[in-house]
Parts: sequence; structure tokens; C-alpha cells
Amino acid sequence: MLEERFIPVLEGCLDGVAKEQAISREVKWQNVDSKHAEAFSGFMNAFFDELAGNYFRVRVLFLDRYLKSSRREGKRTEYFKLYYHFITRAFGWQYAPFTKGEKVYLRLFLDKLPDQGETKETFKQFLSKIPETERFQNVRLVIPPDGISEIDSRKHRIAQAIDVIIGALGFRMNDFHKAKSCGKMRGKRTRAKEKVYKVIQERLRDFGVKNIGINTGLYGNWQRLWTDPIRLWRLKPRDYSIDSRWTKK
Repeated sequence: MLEERFIPVLEGCLDGVAKEQAISREVKWQNVDSKHAEAFSGFMNAFFDELAGNYFRVRVLFLDRYLKSSRREGKRTEYFKLYYHFITRAFGWQYAPFTKGEKVYLRLFLDKLPDQGETKETFKQFLSKIPETERFQNVRLVIPPDGISEIDSRKHRIAQAIDVIIGALGFRMNDFHKAKSCGKMRGKRTRAKEKVYKVIQERLRDFGVKNIGINTGLYGNWQRLWTDPIRLWRLKPRDYSIDSRWTKK
């Protein structure tokens, strides 16, 4: 989340770093290997350096497969609701220092949506109703008619940095760092990904994110939902059962 005027600032900075690091491919977790580990680490360090400037926010929502929702919902419905919860709750809008009556224009830049046609339009209409929710009673939030866009991450360095963060967290949370080739040794790519993950882990600790498997702490200050540069949120279903298949050994 950042003010629109800062988008070219951050994009320009990250693109410049990518060129300095001689990165010719898209910066994404899938492309981390032994050849690009150092360059990707440099790119991510630059991203966190900019995050320290406190002009944008990062929020990561994840689901724990150990907590299985008891509600029977289709994947599409769940997909809609996850986006909805993320946008309305992850950033702590209710704690934002907006003045009474101030209009806040919100534009959403989404990664390419899996659905097309009518389903995609239904989803966009669903998101456009966010300003009508109870959480925004004290904020005159406006999502313009053209305020919901899909982007191609190959052309957006900010989206690429977020992809690497999410990929690194999933890599560690799912124990992929322990994967071995033919049951003997860890492959070069696995070791390279762990190297990049450790860089990200250290930078997260700089921002108070000590444990990646749980919600980032509030320490009694709910205002941090809005002010913290980066936070992790483990979404816990209201009604759930324990799925023992995903119990950590």
C-alpha cells in the first residue's frame, strides 16, 4: 500500500537495482537458483531499505493448512473472500489518521485473475462494494470506476518483490528447505533459495517480525495495524477443525 505519487519512485528504484545486479529475468521466487541468488538478495535488500523509509506498507496474509475450515465453500468463493478480508482488514484502515469527511481514493492493482468473463466482472463488482462495509463508516473511501486493475508482474518491480517475499515465506513454512534430491542431499537450487530466504528473514527481524508462522505482534497497540511497515497475518477460520496431515513433525 502506497500513495499513488510514490509508485514511480519505488518502481524506478527497484528497476535501477535490478539493472545494477544484471538481472535479465523477472524477479520472482520461481526464478531463484544458484546463479541468481546473490543478485536477488541484493534486490530484496534494496526493497527493504526503501521500506525503512516508511512511505509504503506491506501486508502478507497466509492460511495454515493445519486449521481446516469447517465451512464447505467452493474455491472461487473462498478466493473472493480472501481478497475481501485482506483489503478490508490487513491494513488497519480504522486506525488511519484521516480527517473527518476526507475522501480517500483507493486503487487496487491485482495480479492476473484466474477467472475471465462474467466471473471476473462479478469479482470486481464484489470488491467495488468495499466502501459500503462497516469498517469504513468513518472514512469516505472511494474506489473509482477504473480503480480495479490487473497487472502483469513482469512489468512491475513492486509486485516482483512481493512475490519473492511470499515465495520465501511459503518455502520455509512448508519445510521445502529440507527437500533432498533422490533422498540424499539438498540440491543447489534448494540451498540457493534458503540463502535468499535467510536474507529476507534477517530483514523481517529488523522490522519486528520475529516469527513467520504466526501473526506479527501488536504488543497492546492496535494502531500498529496501520503504522507498521510490514506485518504477517495468519488467517484463522471462525469454524475450523484440525487437519492432522499438516501437523509439524
